[in-house]
Amino acid sequence: MKKLILTHNDLSGYWVERLFFLQQYFLKIKIELIVVEIFGKGSPYDFQIQKKTHHWWYCIFPGLAPQDIDLNSIETEFFKKLDDLEPDYIIAGPPVFSAGALSLRWAKKNQVKIMIFDDANHSFYKRNFLVNFIKKRIFLQSDAFLIPSHDYDDEYLKWGVKKSSLYYGLSCINNARFSNSVPYKKRDNIILFVGRLVPIKNLQRLLGAWEIVLKNNSQYKLVLIGEGPEMQDLMNIVSDRKLLNVDFVGKKSNEELANILNNSKLLVLPSISESWGLVVNEAMASGLPVLSSKNVNAAHTLIKEGENGFVFDPYSEKEIAYYLNKFLELDEKVKEEFGQKSQKLVGKFNYEFLANEILRWLDDCSKKPAQNSDLLGSLLLKLWKGKTDMQSWNHLK
Repeated sequence: MKKLILTHNDLSGYWVERLFFLQQYFLKIKIELIVVEIFGKGSPYDFQIQKKTHHWWYCIFPGLAPQDIDLNSIETEFFKKLDDLEPDYIIAGPPVFSAGALSLRWAKKNQVKIMIFDDANHSFYKRNFLVNFIKKRIFLQSDAFLIPSHDYDDEYLKWGVKKSSLYYGLSCINNARFSNSVPYKKRDNIILFVGRLVPIKNLQRLLGAWEIVLKNNSQYKLVLIGEGPEMQDLMNIVSDRKLLNVDFVGKKSNEELANILNNSKLLVLPSISESWGLVVNEAMASGLPVLSSKNVNAAHTLIKEGENGFVFDPYSEKEIAYYLNKFLELDEKVKEEFGQKSQKLVGKFNYEFLANEILRWLDDCSKKPAQNSDLLGSLLLKLWKGKTDMQSWNHLK
């Protein structure tokens, strides 16, 4: 039986249910999926669906967070685990993080084919020429790339990645968890935001836009689901401006979130940046129209302007308010049709599609030569051990 290892610094949150599906899927076709993560604590995605207590799931430092251990120790123990497991194939997170960087180095040394998964829009992050040059040379050591959708193609092609090395379906959820939706006309007049309450989510501008909306539409309620360091500041804005119909309801379990989504009428996601934004998938699977920032990558793939939602400039309160009002003024039948279109569009992005794309790569591995490492690329891989911190986006603005 062939061994396929999937590894990342942290595989919490959405990854858990996804990996349980993949493990069972590949076992049926005689491929053993083994999961290796580095840290057991300190995850920014600490919501869990199932406990990771299975023989095929390894956590190298189960009781430690990234700040508790040095890079040399991570390197030593990570390589030891891969040596013990002797994988035939590796799927790893982006090499900006330790698991991805170290996996690439191990794979090249041991002539094992490797696929890198990544949902980031690299062009959003402005870096100088040298940083981009180094990142590109490291990235291109990979044999293949698993990305969310074809909307990412141009960015990878600009980096010199061959189209035949791109595979799709990374950003998926269990659509069935959200699909038992309440008929749209029976839902409450709720507009939802779901996510961490941090500056990059752009919630202060959303509240500014809501103040404008309230002048003409007061029959809807804005409900913010989530926790984070910005909560008190946001609550102060609501209090100081005497904003009506705004509720902060804290963090919710997956089951609670599914119920709330299925009883709401719209998702709004005003983020300054989202590498993807899986809450868009969840909302659409629940039959919700979506209003999204143009900097949310999911919007480019899943939102069809004027068919299941609208896209706006996240830096403009007036534009956010304009599209909120535009949606609220639509006929209820049209809103319902938007929701139905959402469910149809997101249907393809499911676990089966992801599994089949990985299987396509495994099949292609026998037909394609491994990506050669040039001297400079090999040197950079030896020097770069990756980052351990996965919470830096908490502080982005």
